[in-house]
Amino acid sequence: MLPYALGTANLNLRPLLRMPSRRPLVNRIAPKAPNRVRSLRLDKAWPKAKLARAAGIALGTLDRIERGLSTREDRRRAVARALGVPYASVFPNEPADEG
Repeated sequence: MLPYALGTANLNLRPLLRMPSRRPLVNRIAPKAPNRVRSLRLDKAWPKAKLARAAGIALGTLDRIERGLSTREDRRRAVARALGVPYASVFPNEPADEG
C-alpha cells in the first residue's frame, strides 16, 4: 500500500513492473575455479549449517564458497580447518602458502 502523501492518481508503476533479464544468472556471475568443499562436506554427512558453525562463518558465506564465488581468503581457510584438510587440497587453484 502506498502512503497517502504520494497519492496514486499520477503514479506510473510501469517501469517497476518490467520483467527481469532473460539471461541466466550463471552468465552474469563469473564463478571462480571449482573447489572440493561441497564434496568433503557431503563425505562427512554434514549439513551446511553444521560446517558453517564449525568454521565460524555465515551460512550464506559457506554457500558462496561452495559455489566458487568470491569470498575472503580467511573464510576459505576457516572452512578448510573445520573440514580438517589442508587448504591447498580444498582449493587447488589458490596459493598454497599457510601464511
